[in-house]
Formats: sequence, C-alpha cells, structure tokens
Amino acid sequence: IIVVNLVAPAINMVLGLEAKTRTDWVVKPEKDEDQDAALAMGVKLKEAERMSGADRAISDAYAAQIKTGLGWVEIGYNGFNPFGYRYQCGYVHRREIWWDWHDQDPGLKKARYLVRRKWYDEDVAIATFPQYEALIKNCLNNWSGWDPTTMEQAPPLYMDQSVERSFAYQDEEWRDTLRKRVCLYEVWYRTVERGFIIRYKSGRVVEFDEQNPVQKAAIMSGQAEIEAAIIPKMRQSWWMGPHRLVDIPTPYPHQDFPYVPFWGFREDRSGVPYGMIRAMKPLQDEVNARRARMLWQLSARRVFIDKDAVADHTKMMQEVARPDVYAKIDTQKGKRTISEMIKIEDNQGLTAQQFEVYQDAATKLQDAAGVYAQQLGKKGDADSGIAISQLIE
Repeated sequence: IIVVNLVAPAINMVLGLEAKTRTDWVVKPEKDEDQDAALAMGVKLKEAERMSGADRAISDAYAAQIKTGLGWVEIGYNGFNPFGYRYQCGYVHRREIWWDWHDQDPGLKKARYLVRRKWYDEDVAIATFPQYEALIKNCLNNWSGWDPTTMEQAPPLYMDQSVERSFAYQDEEWRDTLRKRVCLYEVWYRTVERGFIIRYKSGRVVEFDEQNPVQKAAIMSGQAEIEAAIIPKMRQSWWMGPHRLVDIPTPYPHQDFPYVPFWGFREDRSGVPYGMIRAMKPLQDEVNARRARMLWQLSARRVFIDKDAVADHTKMMQEVARPDVYAKIDTQKGKRTISEMIKIEDNQGLTAQQFEVYQDAATKLQDAAGVYAQQLGKKGDADSGIAISQLIE
C-alpha cells in the first residue's frame, strides 16, 4: 500500500509551535502592595509546575486535543510514591475515561459523574485496599479452593460471590486471572444537598460551619451574611467489577473532578469531540489512492491485437506486461505489418492528469488544516521573515 503521509508534518508543526511558545506560570498581584506576596507565590507555583510534571502532561493532552479532539490531565495528590513530590500531574488517555454527556460545559461544572477505568496488578490493588485482600485474591483465583465453612470471612465473601454470579459483564472486562490483574473503576459523582453558606463583604463565599467561632463572629459583627443555598458535593467510589470497595467524600478541598479535559473542536448537536485530522483524512485518502493509481498506470498497458496474430494469447499477455517483451508475431497471414496486427498503448496521458489532481489534493490538504507552506519549511509567496511570521501568527 502506497502511503504519502501529509498529515504528520502539519500536526508536528502545530505541536512544535506549542513547545516553542510554552511559557512558565506566573502569579501577578491585583494591588501594588501585594507584589512581594505574588513573587513568593510565583516561586512556589514554578516549583509545583516543574516537580509535578505539569508541562509534559499539558503537552501530551494538547497533542491529543489537536489530533483526536480530546485529552485529559489528572491533577491530584501523589498517593503512590511518598518520596516524590506531593502533587502530580499526568496525562490520561481518552479510552480510560467516561463522563456525563448531558453537560456540555468545557469544565464539566455540572456533570454528575466521571469514571476512570484502569488496570492494577494484584499486589498494587491489595496494597491500596488491604481490607479486601481476601476478596481480590478469590476474584483472581475464580474462587477456586474457597470453602465458606472454614473461612473467617465466610459471610461477607459468600455475599460477594453471590453478587458476582449475577454480574452481566464478561470476566475479561474487569479481571485477568493469568496476568493477575484487576480493573478498578474510579467513580467520581456529584450530589447536591441543601445547606447554608457564609457570604463575606469582600465577596468570599464559604460553607457555614456551626463549630467555627470565626464565622459566627463575622455574622454577629455584620461582616458576613448567612444564606440558604443548594451546595454541590463531590464523592469518590471505587469498584472492582460488581464489588464496591470504597465510597467516601472527595479528598480534595474543591468540589470539582480531579481530571481536566482538553477539548479540540466539538460537534454542535452531539458534542462529539474531534481534532484537526478529521478534516484532513478524506484528502489524505485521496492522495494515497491517486498515488497508487499513478504507479499502476505507469506499468499498465492496453493491447489491441488480431485474434490470429499470435498462437498463444495468454503468453502474449505475459510478455507485454514485461519491460523486455519478446513476442513472435505471424506476419504471413494476409501480408500484414506488425503495426496493423498489434497495437500497444500506455497511460502516460492519463498519468499526467492524475498527477495534476494529486498535487491539487495535496495542496487542499494543507488548506483544510490551515497550514501554510512556509510553516512546513517550503517556499511560498512570502519571502521575508516578517511576512512568514505574520502568516504563522
């Protein structure tokens, strides 16, 4: 199969432009007297950006955003390496995450759920949930050797086995008994409850805490007002197949998902994300098809021959297909010349036409991506450096 990849240079140019124009995070003060505090916070933020791997995570998510239309970055505590930095930022592949499609907000501020599906080795799963060691081992052993009459945890494990029997998912979806792995579903979901909030005159809003004397003093002094409100609450639960392991409030101080989506383009009606490659695929397919067609036409021959010109027409077809054809022509029949008995034509004219359409398709592919020839290192209409920079801008 002949493939001339014209998509890759355009995508690599866009990704390289992101890497070249990347800047460090900066904290800027709103007031002049806060200049020193902002400078100190900027130092800490720069440290977090460097130590958590945020730049690489953002670049990887940006690449997925450009190519396929969606990338994810996880921002949270570093719970698997106590010797590393406290916070971590990591790229998450789109195939691992499901989210509430009823919310079209780019930040998923009103989405009710987000699920991440990830495989863990047996020892990692047991270290994460040590209270379920017996359950994890029995699931990976297909409950072989389990005797409810001799086990100390027979009653709860008996219920777990009963639930597993009625589970409709295939075993391959959540456990690998050969590799000793389990697939854990990390479920984040929003609940709402009625409560009270404190609204300070400065604009700050916090949830009311009856045990907080500072909030009570602010209310009594008139510095803040208490209001009834609907308060969203984020919760986290972990599932292993049909077994719910944990269901707790979010460990983070905010009420958002710890996964940030990087959106490319989105369909207006369905909200389906897509990237730059979507507009380039039809023209890329046309370029590849025409390239293969031209190579075929260069070696193809059209033969017009009298039926009595040769004795074996099958052998004649094989000879014509060769670059060094050698065929025996019977010119004694009717005293005809070879040109009268056989005519061989190539497709040079058609190949030239195909090449013109091929070049047009290659140009249209760059137009569909919004990429100029100068950006790919090719010569174009603009020659000066300022003109090229303006085209890139």
